[in-house]
Amino acid sequence: MFMPGIGNDAADNDLPSEESFAEIQTVVIELQNNETLECNVIGIFDYKNKDYIALLPLGDDQDVMLFEYYASSPEPLNDIESDEEYAEVVEEFIRQFNEAYSRQEE
Repeated sequence: MFMPGIGNDAADNDLPSEESFAEIQTVVIELQNNETLECNVIGIFDYKNKDYIALLPLGDDQDVMLFEYYASSPEPLNDIESDEEYAEVVEEFIRQFNEAYSRQEE
C-alpha cells in the first residue's frame, strides 16, 4: 500500500516518523558525491516484500528518485541495484501512486 509522505524516525537521517508524516514532508539526503539534496517525501510503498521510498528533489523539473528503504537502519536509503528491479519498482510506484490519488478524489 502506498503511504504518502511517510518516513522513519527523525533520528535516522532526519526522515519523519509515521506519526508525524503529515507535518514533515521534506528530507535532506546526501548524494554519493557528498552533495546534499532537499527532497519532498512522496511516499513509502511495499513491493515484493521490500519497502521503497519515493523522493522528489526540490527545484526545477526534477525526476522522482526511488530507493530501497529500511526504516530501522542507520542508513535507511539504498540504491536499487539492478535495472530490471528498478523498472519494476517504477511501474509499481506509478500504479500505487495513481491508485492512492484516485481514492483521494472520491
